[in-house]
Amino acid sequence: MKGEITVEKLIESKAIRNLLFVLILFAFQFGSLRTGFGRPFRLSKIPDNGKNFGCASCHIDARGGGGRNAFGRDFFKHGVPNGNRYTEELGNLDSDGDGFTNDEEFAAKTHPGDPNSRPSK
Repeated sequence: MKGEITVEKLIESKAIRNLLFVLILFAFQFGSLRTGFGRPFRLSKIPDNGKNFGCASCHIDARGGGGRNAFGRDFFKHGVPNGNRYTEELGNLDSDGDGFTNDEEFAAKTHPGDPNSRPSK
């Protein structure tokens, strides 16, 4: 029909194309802002205040969010239910299985969630 608005005519419209471009760009940018939804207050709850490894103290991705490393999983299991606190129980665990407790790792400034990062004997 003459004068009928079709999807093809809308897509051909420069304004619609520009709007779609802006929406796609916004969606891409929003999706890449992973750290905006982090819990940075938790860094102050661990012995080094996150100074040595930042968000990577608990997360696989250093930007935070996403999967947790071994220490992050233990913190979520033991610390979060106890008011987001680093507990004595958590300090006595060897989260990464490298033979050193989390307390020993924090004292030595090694990573409690990485089995390849351990204090020198």
